[in-house]
Amino acid sequence: MEAPFRQVPEGAPGPWMDSLETVPLTADELADYLPGRDRLLQFWDSEDLLALADADAEPGVSTTATEADLRGVDSGAIGTFTLREADTEGLDLLLPPLTAGAAPADDADVVITTALAERTGVDVGETLALIAPPFSGGYSTNGRIAEVLQDSRRTYRVTGLVDADDARAWALPTWLAPAVQDDPAGVDTHFLVTGPDPVTWETAKQLNGEMAFAVSRHVLTNYPEASELYPVAVSADYVVTALVMTVIACAAAVGLLLGLITPAFVVAAEQQRRTLALASAAGAAPRQLARTITLQGAAIGCLGGVLGAGGGLAAAWAAYRIFQPEVQALAGLPWWLPALAVAGAALAGWLATLAPARRVVRMEPVEALKRGNRPADASGPRLRGAGRRWRLLGGLVILAAAIGCGLASLRAPLPTYDAAAEIPPTPGLLPGGAVVPLLVAALLLGAVGLFMLAPVVLDAAARMLAKGPLAVRLAARDVVAHRGRALPVAGAIGVVTALACGQTVYLASFAANVKDTSTVLVAPGYLALGPRVPVSEDFDAAVLADGVRALQQAGLPVTGSAPVRSVELRSESSPRSLAIEPPAASRCPDFTEPDVAAALGLTDTVTCVPEGQGYQPGISAPWMMGDEVFVMDGDALRATGLDGAEEAAEVLEAGGVVVNNATWISTDGKVRVGLAYFSSSAAVHDPQSRDAYFLPRMTASITVSPTTAAELGLTGAAARYTSVRWCSCRGR
Repeated sequence: MEAPFRQVPEGAPGPWMDSLETVPLTADELADYLPGRDRLLQFWDSEDLLALADADAEPGVSTTATEADLRGVDSGAIGTFTLREADTEGLDLLLPPLTAGAAPADDADVVITTALAERTGVDVGETLALIAPPFSGGYSTNGRIAEVLQDSRRTYRVTGLVDADDARAWALPTWLAPAVQDDPAGVDTHFLVTGPDPVTWETAKQLNGEMAFAVSRHVLTNYPEASELYPVAVSADYVVTALVMTVIACAAAVGLLLGLITPAFVVAAEQQRRTLALASAAGAAPRQLARTITLQGAAIGCLGGVLGAGGGLAAAWAAYRIFQPEVQALAGLPWWLPALAVAGAALAGWLATLAPARRVVRMEPVEALKRGNRPADASGPRLRGAGRRWRLLGGLVILAAAIGCGLASLRAPLPTYDAAAEIPPTPGLLPGGAVVPLLVAALLLGAVGLFMLAPVVLDAAARMLAKGPLAVRLAARDVVAHRGRALPVAGAIGVVTALACGQTVYLASFAANVKDTSTVLVAPGYLALGPRVPVSEDFDAAVLADGVRALQQAGLPVTGSAPVRSVELRSESSPRSLAIEPPAASRCPDFTEPDVAAALGLTDTVTCVPEGQGYQPGISAPWMMGDEVFVMDGDALRATGLDGAEEAAEVLEAGGVVVNNATWISTDGKVRVGLAYFSSSAAVHDPQSRDAYFLPRMTASITVSPTTAAELGLTGAAARYTSVRWCSCRGR
């Protein structure tokens, strides 16, 4: 990431990747950017640490941690937590209210939450040992803090408790702070700014130039104008697609609204026909009669908009006051947005009265006074034969064109991507080219075709219903007599049905797509356990074995378990992990990758798409699983319960490789797999050709047996693993 750090007023716009060599600004350097009367209070946050009771230890002693410190300790009494350090003034602001004891007063004191106290079995006045585990290779937004603090141990005296369900601790800067001071590169720093002068948006942007960001109460309560924020790169395809979809959605909403309220104005015009006829006979112009109807619609729409906007704002304000009282409700709402909503409601009311107003303009005063109860919207006989035929033919032709555009949008090729000619677009955007215009044309032509066919279909339905029972015949006659009401209502029902069907299909397709492109650790009816804080292979395995026994003792239907190991990232001197050398037909240029369909084995043709739009299975687990490589035997793979696990286990036992990306497998059913090093520019070292099995939805990108891992070179320092365990259960 390059300077400036493009933050938003709320803070960082998302996860970021820090440089491991960058040394953050010190408090004195940051103070140069802040108002002179303000003060900086630094605090330090750790990654996950281990805690256990140690009654014999002397508080305030720091030593090197070894695995012997955990040997023989009940794993159920070892807590995992995070530590925050700050000086006395900083702890006054950061430490939650205490339920027992006092805040830290010297270097040997610590305050912990009741959850951590219950886990470790310690109370106020007792000694607690805190251990920083070995660095597992993963970095967070705290930077290198876990690497800097690794393999260290410090004892504390518990002086206070905070009532909380999560495990946390607070202490004076005596452990994290000195370690970071000795090795500050790549470790994120945190500060509180206190004082009479606010941190403004301009100050925050100056800090951004030093790769720092600030969250200021002043900025949030005096939100910057859009022109003062950092520009955001937007894809032209995305903007066009969003605009088109917005127009279509608004058109559907307006059609639905008009279909629902137009019949009401038709009835109102019918009830006022005598009054309007008398006004016409008295000299009122047709335009004045129409204005009488349209102004009624605009006034009613405006009143409804005011009530709706006011009610919505009041409900939003009340919801914020009840559920998020710390948020200034409606603070960032522009004044013109409610006004626009009211204006839109008034416009909708005016549009809904255009059809009734048109009938009023064409009304003959004498006929209106003579016809008694004859409906005003009965526009004479049904469509004549020639008119019906033209409407039917035109509607069918337009519908056929809409279907053709829809089919063409499905078969249209995606736009080609030249990695050397342009910057890759933002991942996740809709494809451009001819796909979007064809889809929009299909929707618009379909709407026009249905509009043309609606009167013909209505008349045909009336003729068919006229031969039915009495109740049906009466309904058919009412439809013909009140076509001005029936058509909008039928159209509104059609819009609602189309939206419901479309939403159902979309949600079902979206759910199926998420299922196909996501990965799982185990199938339903199985359970995966893993260490939150890896220490060593033997210790992790012992902790997981205790976890399995605890589940069985708790009465859960655990019938067995199988060990699994994942390759860790520990040192640049050891192999990073295993990697696949894709076959030539599946290789893509820089900044591109194979498409999702090819990666899932749905097509044999690989299409290169911009980086980020291809298959991104990733790893999602509540523990550090190392890299995307699992080492397990065939029984462990069968214990996942995944579809195809039995066949995959047979390939694994025969010395093969299981992958979750079909593009890595060549036409002869093999993959080329080897080691990948941090320090080498080559992607794969010493690749070997192995039989492969494609197991979709498998979490690990590469799965091998222990024997195969050793044959590929994962031995010695390279064979450092995190232990995981699959558990099979009787119930689902």
